[in-house]
Amino acid sequence: MSPRHVLRLIVAITFAAALCVPTEAAAQGAVGFKVGATISKVSFTPETGEEDATSIDSVTGFLAGVTFRKDFTPIVGLQIEGVYAQSGAKLNFTDGVNSFRAEVGVDYIQVPVLISVAAMHNDNTSLRLFVGPTFGFKASDDYKQFVNGTEFPAEPGDAPELESVDTGITVGGLVGIKQFFVDLRYTWGLTNILKDAQTGDESAKNRQFAIAFGYYFKGR
Repeated sequence: MSPRHVLRLIVAITFAAALCVPTEAAAQGAVGFKVGATISKVSFTPETGEEDATSIDSVTGFLAGVTFRKDFTPIVGLQIEGVYAQSGAKLNFTDGVNSFRAEVGVDYIQVPVLISVAAMHNDNTSLRLFVGPTFGFKASDDYKQFVNGTEFPAEPGDAPELESVDTGITVGGLVGIKQFFVDLRYTWGLTNILKDAQTGDESAKNRQFAIAFGYYFKGR
């Protein structure tokens, strides 16, 4: 199943669930959707990643998904989401004469499971803070390499093998104005996404900042 089909399935399931939520239940939580952007990087151990890497740059990507929150008290709730998010990194190398760049892109279906706390809430505005684990399931990956700015085909074995599942810790918050909201968050990856790490000390872990704009069509 392609990432587009997976995302459509997540949206369809959430919309169907929302239609089944009675009015009084929606008042004790919220259902909505969001779109936005990611800024991602990979943290390597050792810090240089490859021995001759000169720098590791972040990449920007796209995210879209749905969010559901169930409030257990007027302040505390459980927020579960289904999000399609792009991640990756750019690794730069040099041999003193030529410059080399490797670009790794990974698309995930992310499922954050967050404790959400209302720091402020009135008739028009709200402020919520949240923290919890995020589970990522690899939808696709891509690898490109360049010499002096010119792309050249990757040979078998050039592209790193990546794990299909990633886990991390997400912290963030959102500001809402009536049914609209802005969501800011940062996710620290905990999983070594390198499937073919040569030693136990060699690891690569995702780091991702995300900003999204959303709309609650039930609750808020």
